[in-house]
Amino acid sequence: MRIGRRRKSKGWLKVCSKSLVFEPHDAFEPLLKFAFRDCTKIADLSRGLRTVPELFGVTCERVYEMRANNVIAPYNIIKVWGVGRPPAEAQRPS
Repeated sequence: MRIGRRRKSKGWLKVCSKSLVFEPHDAFEPLLKFAFRDCTKIADLSRGLRTVPELFGVTCERVYEMRANNVIAPYNIIKVWGVGRPPAEAQRPS
């Protein structure tokens, strides 16, 4: 699983009615929730790859982190933006 910072981890991907939830094998890594309302693109990335037949990418504006370090606490919202698209704070007129 990679989010902006290009980190990788193994775990389970659960498809829910309103979101995708990634539950890592390591209990100290946070659960990641990708709400479908925040997703701008879900694409098949496995075309032409023989070694990874079920690879896809998810592009979202926000990702919700839960249970970081296996501690129940309020969600941490990570705002993500694409290449060439500045964050909302940078778009405000000065």
